[in-house]
Amino acid sequence: MLVDIALYTHRGKAISGGNLTWYSFWQGKAVLQERECQVGLIEHPNHLGSTAEASFLLRPWSERGKAFSLEDGLLTGFEYCTNLFAYGQAYHLACAYLAGDTPKYKLELTEAQAELGEVALTGKSIQRVVLWQHQARVPYTVVLDRPQPNVRVPVGTYNRYWIALRERATQAFSDYRDWGRPKPVNVTATNPLVLPMGGPLTNWVAVQNQGRTLAFEYQLQGAGGRYRLAGPVDRTKPPELAIYQNGKPVGSGKFEYG
Repeated sequence: MLVDIALYTHRGKAISGGNLTWYSFWQGKAVLQERECQVGLIEHPNHLGSTAEASFLLRPWSERGKAFSLEDGLLTGFEYCTNLFAYGQAYHLACAYLAGDTPKYKLELTEAQAELGEVALTGKSIQRVVLWQHQARVPYTVVLDRPQPNVRVPVGTYNRYWIALRERATQAFSDYRDWGRPKPVNVTATNPLVLPMGGPLTNWVAVQNQGRTLAFEYQLQGAGGRYRLAGPVDRTKPPELAIYQNGKPVGSGKFEYG
């Protein structure tokens, strides 16, 4: 197993800690709807040899040499599932660990049939959307890559959905602060669902009155909610704010990161 381990202490405090970064995963090649794909399984450190709490990697085979992270919000990997809908086709996933002198996993993707409903995506620059469905007889995880404005996905109630955006070299993803506020959506076979998500992104400032104090929060907003930019952040140039009254400046400042 390839891992990075970082241990740390806090100066002047009897507190220590650490973290472990997992670099190992299992991978192979699959052809899905005439598309060559890299598929992979990222085991959970507490469940080696099992798909319990594991993550599934799915991306074009041509991108197999690129580094990826499960924490960057770009959805290259997502929660392992037994029913997957990708490239317009439903699949059943069967994965088994084969022990021996050369241990490996055997992953089978079998085409399946699913009743579909129409979803209209209102935003732009969508790189990938992942929808998780739980309230269904056969729950699906749906992956949409560079989707058209109108797509068809398995019917059912999707408890969560996550979006990654890309416009030229700029990438963004759904703001993690909205994780705790799921917005279930229901896809039916009869009535199209309009689902706002994507760009363009605009800069906003949210103002909240806290007694005699005004609290300002910078937000990057697009269709369907808040977003965050992916990749390294230049903290030397934080967003700035200026307040004017009758054309005269009465206050200004810079936002803190966090």
